[in-house]
Amino acid sequence: MKSFVTNILVPYFSAKKGHLSLDPVQECIWQLDIWSVHASLEFWSWIFDNYPWIILDYVPGGCTGLWQPCDVGVQCLLKLMVKQSQQTTIAREIHSHAGPSDISLDTRLGMLRNRVPATLVDAYHLINNPL
Repeated sequence: MKSFVTNILVPYFSAKKGHLSLDPVQECIWQLDIWSVHASLEFWSWIFDNYPWIILDYVPGGCTGLWQPCDVGVQCLLKLMVKQSQQTTIAREIHSHAGPSDISLDTRLGMLRNRVPATLVDAYHLINNPL
């Protein structure tokens, strides 16, 4: 998390403040979930000591949909389409086997990784397919 803050978040905030002609110490709000690392005293203290202009705003557990409506309204549909695409792929693979004793799914990491692009393309087409 420290690497993320130092190498990605702070440069992003700094660029935005520069673009908007804001003071470099202008406060910025960073909204986080309550993952144990985010909420740890060590991380909180490190942020406060190194970047006092970053205000940590924690989303209470179970409230992601209220604080992140895009996660519920847009990403939820994408996740559903990815799941549907994955299930269809597995169903086709099982159906292609001769009999129940011949069923053996390749779950090696390389095979699963290679399926990701096709799954995402399928999900894209499912989302953009008018009913």
